[in-house]
Amino acid sequence: MRDPHVEALYYSVNSDLEDVEYGEPSPVEWDAERAQYRIEAGNLTARPKGHYSSAREARAALQPELDAWEAHVDLTKELGALRFRYKDAKLIDLDPPPPGAKIVMCSSVLESASARVEARTTRVRHFQADFDRKSVPSV
Repeated sequence: MRDPHVEALYYSVNSDLEDVEYGEPSPVEWDAERAQYRIEAGNLTARPKGHYSSAREARAALQPELDAWEAHVDLTKELGALRFRYKDAKLIDLDPPPPGAKIVMCSSVLESASARVEARTTRVRHFQADFDRKSVPSV
């Protein structure tokens, strides 16, 4: 890409608590200082307002807003009740090559991953967080 731009970041909506599971609340959208947010079907989509050329850069810019929302729920509901887990990003090219141009692509990925799998039966408490703009603290 000649001029990459992060169009959206995707997160899952989770909880650190074993007996909390988010159901299917109605979709909620709100406009914050750094991004427009939408929660739907257990997923958060963040559309940054600024120009970021990498997912890492965009995540760093939006993280304070997400941290503030998690902290608000920690203090007003229950510690660990709401957590956003990064999943993916959508990047677009703001300066695509002209039609028919040859493109040479190089890529390198430095990632590490670990996984832990557990299976257990727990009671599920459906936790309805305050998914409205009044509950999202400003940063």
